[in-house]
Amino acid sequence: MKRYLLPVVAALVFSATAAAQTLVNENFNSYTNAGLIGQGGWVITGTSTVNPITVSSGTVPMANTGQDVRLQFTNVEPASGNSLSLSAQINLSAVGAGDYFLHLGDMANTSTFYSRIYARTATGGYQLGLMAISSGTITYGTEVLSLNNNYTITAVWNFVAGTLNDTITLTVNGLASPYHVHTWNSATAEPTLINSVNLRQGGGAAAPALVIDNIIVTAIPEPSTYAALFGALALVGVIAHRRRQKRAA
Repeated sequence: MKRYLLPVVAALVFSATAAAQTLVNENFNSYTNAGLIGQGGWVITGTSTVNPITVSSGTVPMANTGQDVRLQFTNVEPASGNSLSLSAQINLSAVGAGDYFLHLGDMANTSTFYSRIYARTATGGYQLGLMAISSGTITYGTEVLSLNNNYTITAVWNFVAGTLNDTITLTVNGLASPYHVHTWNSATAEPTLINSVNLRQGGGAAAPALVIDNIIVTAIPEPSTYAALFGALALVGVIAHRRRQKRAA
């Protein structure tokens, strides 16, 4: 029986693993030290050409004001139980009163942005914050992070059934406990389509200066995917048990 069971189990596990789809895995290592636009599919957001975003030795330095860019990925249509993860390695050298530098979006819409990640100055360093949608309100975590340190940040957008109730959980350096949890606080409903990751050099003195690297966007399948897997595995187990009983008889 094992020779039949093992391929079935392997196929089911592979199916569940494949369901979590990496949409962006960007480390900038293959790019030349020049403008980011035109490399790897990156395009301009809006029209500003002030302080063009460039690549430097496999990383992307960002100023506190200037050109913004975006990268398209496979369309994601939010569904109940699914999540969309946005992560990056950041190193902030200066921080202002508070502005966002990384977010998700829709290539057809250059004015409404989602899962916006903010930084603001705080005594001894800075704090990170979130805004789910452009018309929402920023909320910040309380822990103070240090300037000139590398951090890996991950914002997981959890799509909840209904409207105006999605959440975004921000973690820092993969810690089990969240750095901050943001709940949808806008009267504008959640989008029906997400298909871009965006870098933003924000609003003058309010925005941070930083270096960003290792941007990853992952679509995480709904729990029912795993429920189906475990159900299928249980069924395989029942079949195997019955066959053993027949042989014993």
